[in-house]
Formats: sequence, structure tokens, C-alpha cells
Amino acid sequence: MNARAGWTPTLAVALALLVWFAAAAAQASVPGGADAARVSQCGRLVFTPQSGDKYVQIRTSHIGCRKARRLLRRYRYNGPYSNKGPRGWSCHFRAFRAVGGRTRCVRRSSGQRRTIGWSYID
Repeated sequence: MNARAGWTPTLAVALALLVWFAAAAAQASVPGGADAARVSQCGRLVFTPQSGDKYVQIRTSHIGCRKARRLLRRYRYNGPYSNKGPRGWSCHFRAFRAVGGRTRCVRRSSGQRRTIGWSYID
């Protein structure tokens, strides 16, 4: 019966694949994909005015800017040069230039991967 109406199972599968590929292509065409909307730009933290002692380019994912800045302030004043990062976070530091570097910390909480990244300029 389906063959007379022009609707065959093969045509249905082909149509389903076409819709799936179109959705995948639309997702890929968005810069950064689905995660781009979740990254927040949180500015900078200056610790010593009129100096280069600051964290800049603070970016977060799955954590608010206010909470991230509070965490970084506490980390800075409780031992800023520790390579371990804030308590409970797994961090990686990469030096760039003669002074400073970029730090990225990750913590899994409630099934989400929370990240904080910042650059330090001495």
C-alpha cells in the first residue's frame, strides 16, 4: 500500500537522515557550538593599584562572575603563588612571556564541569 502512495520505508529513512544532518550542520555553523553561550567574560581583578599585580581576562563556565571573582580574591590573599589553585579545584598553569601566565581550573560539581580561567601579570 505504501508503494502506491509514493511513501516507502527507504524514503522515510532518507528523509530522517536529511533532517538529522541539517540539524547537525546548523549546530556546527554556530561559532563555538553550544558551549559558547555558557562562557562568561568577567573582566579583571586589580590587587595593587598603580601596578601590574592583577588577574585579567577572567572567563568562567557554569559559574557566575561574582562567585568566581570572590573565589579568586580569596585564593589570591591566601596564597597566590601556589600551583595547586583554589581548594577543591584542579588547575593547570602555563607561563607566557618573562612574567605572568594563564591558569585554568576545573571542578566537577552536580554533574557539571565548572571552569575558571585567568591570566596573571606580575
